[in-house]
Amino acid sequence: MSTTTHQIPAASPVVIEPGGGDLIHMGALAVFFKVVSAQVGGACELHEQPIPPGTLVAPHTHDRQDQVSYVLDGTLGFRVGAADVSVAAGGAIFRPRGIPHAVWNAGPEPARMLELSTPGREIESFFREFDQLSQAGQVSAAAVAELARPYGISYHLDLIPLLEARYGVSAGSGWWAR
Repeated sequence: MSTTTHQIPAASPVVIEPGGGDLIHMGALAVFFKVVSAQVGGACELHEQPIPPGTLVAPHTHDRQDQVSYVLDGTLGFRVGAADVSVAAGGAIFRPRGIPHAVWNAGPEPARMLELSTPGREIESFFREFDQLSQAGQVSAAAVAELARPYGISYHLDLIPLLEARYGVSAGSGWWAR
């Protein structure tokens, strides 16, 4: 088993003021980077992500990152493996690498979460390339799947109809065109 060593920069605080951080888009979904991987030697990245009502972030698997989500506002649904759970504001969920997962907002109000991915360098690069697709108006299921592959991320499009029907959400509700 290999271990990853991260070189943390000089011991100085990393402070992101309220409302601060780089804003990018994954389709129509906003992502606000709060801690970027370069600030912490690649150890992690932390972002804030609003999830509008009716939105499904398509089921996918990260082969190389673990993730923790902390719900700030609203209630979010999460699928981890075959388990579906709801997490209300103030709650958190861990999603290990190698396990398919999805996120959705089936409620009537916007929801918001903080998400920590570790390690952070590759996932941050993927998000930034996704933003470039978004800015170019080229976001589609096929384009995102192709972009994700080198980062060890795979999408499970076959699960979308099940989650859409069960929770009244849509992967096409602003994340990508279908």
